[in-house]
Amino acid sequence: RPTPILNRISQRLDSVRRLQEFNEVEVNALLRASDMALTDRNLSLAEDYLRKVSGSGVRDFSSLKALCQYLIDQKRAEELGSYIIELQERASSKEELAQSYQIEGKYLTGKQEFRNAMRAYEKALSIREELIEKDTTGLASEMAIKALKAETLTDMGIAHYRLKEYDDAQRKHTEALVIRKDLADVSQQK
Repeated sequence: RPTPILNRISQRLDSVRRLQEFNEVEVNALLRASDMALTDRNLSLAEDYLRKVSGSGVRDFSSLKALCQYLIDQKRAEELGSYIIELQERASSKEELAQSYQIEGKYLTGKQEFRNAMRAYEKALSIREELIEKDTTGLASEMAIKALKAETLTDMGIAHYRLKEYDDAQRKHTEALVIRKDLADVSQQK
């Protein structure tokens, strides 16, 4: 017997199927369906809906990362715990592994485990610094990694602030700001 949540999801999908184009209404319907599946703790179904939104055809790192990012954006980071290990297992590159550590840090920050969050952020930062040093793919790739490094530094600054380590927080935020300014300068020169 179908549960009420599955009935609501089926109704939303039926309305989506009637649409002729992939548009904002369809995206919103899929996001709401994903949210309902998450409410029922149905990771698999939620991931399927987010894969459809992103256009991904397979269960991979990106589809699970989209689910994790969705939970963070919805201020539901505390629900990430069961997905962190799977996300790290799906990582097929160093940058994906760094992204998984970044998300782990956000999860731990949401749980107010700031010291553990700092350790996760430090792992992400270390990987990103290594990638910047060894980058041979060109300026665009280096800029993207630097932007992600700035995000990590900002998250570290927030954790330091929450730990009342104000000098460390200021240093991390300043370092992130310098990177962002440099990236903006390079972007304007193009």
